[in-house]
Amino acid sequence: MRKFNLSEKYIIPFILGGVLIYLAYRLFKKSDQERKEGKDTQDEIYKKRLEIKKAGLTPNEFSETELNDFSSRLEQAMFDVGTDTTEIKNVFSKLGHGLYGELDFLMLKKSFGHRPYTGGIFPNLSTVFGMSRGDNLQYWLNEELSESEKSDVNDILSYKQISYRI
Repeated sequence: MRKFNLSEKYIIPFILGGVLIYLAYRLFKKSDQERKEGKDTQDEIYKKRLEIKKAGLTPNEFSETELNDFSSRLEQAMFDVGTDTTEIKNVFSKLGHGLYGELDFLMLKKSFGHRPYTGGIFPNLSTVFGMSRGDNLQYWLNEELSESEKSDVNDILSYKQISYRI
């Protein structure tokens, strides 16, 4: 009777199958996280609009076109090697003050959504293999900005009485 041992013809398909299962798991897990994050942002937007109405104010929101323009400008400022921190600061400077600014920040975050982050010269391997669903604005800013640059952006948010921080 022959002993059972894994020959080379069984090892490679076994390993490839395991890798595919793992990648599928990671893809669906990240997808669920993105859906939850999107719902959380939508809930926060709804709450801010209620706060503004309770304060007797009228929501003064950016149009979808303006928000898409801001999102594109932020992406372009962080896309290639080097970061255009001046452009990032300019975008955040356009947000409103107080409750309006908080709503603007959430709407900008929602508009930016999840975009594949390649990290400049060396792309993330999951992006290369098409497994990345993208990363959110917070992730991009944390990857691209130094601590002093984050502090500068946070100073703009603080000046505008926006409680969110990078």
